[in-house]
Amino acid sequence: MYTEERTKEILDAFTKVLVKADNFSSDGDPKEYKQFWIALRKDGANLLGVSRYLYGMRIKDNVEKDLGHTGIM
Repeated sequence: MYTEERTKEILDAFTKVLVKADNFSSDGDPKEYKQFWIALRKDGANLLGVSRYLYGMRIKDNVEKDLGHTGIM
């Protein structure tokens, strides 16, 4: 579902948001925080999707290992 390329895009986008938020001046206009909220709603949701996918794959691998399966169930 998530290719290596797509996963990298999502991680890079989220990293850029965090760097931009970290460098945001405390003297900046509070209304400017909206850009971070919007970015987190998009990029954060994408990162959550990747995390859930990877977690699901890990669970699936563990179940297959516990059941002694090495291939398709």
